[in-house]
Amino acid sequence: YKVTKKVISEIFFDLFNEVKKFLENFLTYTLYGILLEKAIEYYQKSIEVDSNYFDSYHNLCLVFYKTDEFEKAASYCNKA
Repeated sequence: YKVTKKVISEIFFDLFNEVKKFLENFLTYTLYGILLEKAIEYYQKSIEVDSNYFDSYHNLCLVFYKTDEFEKAASYCNKA
């Protein structure tokens, strides 16, 4: 089989784009996860400082809802 430069270029380009998409998604979700973990940490510290601060409970409710941790989300929503 004779493979032309054009075919090789197209295959390489397609492969490159797939790898690029994968890495972009991986980095996005990794960074998103790290940011959510930090948000949880800071909101919990905020509650330690002022247990009457509504926004911290509300935001923890939203973070846990976004991460499909519905029991934790409900618990913080009830506290808000």
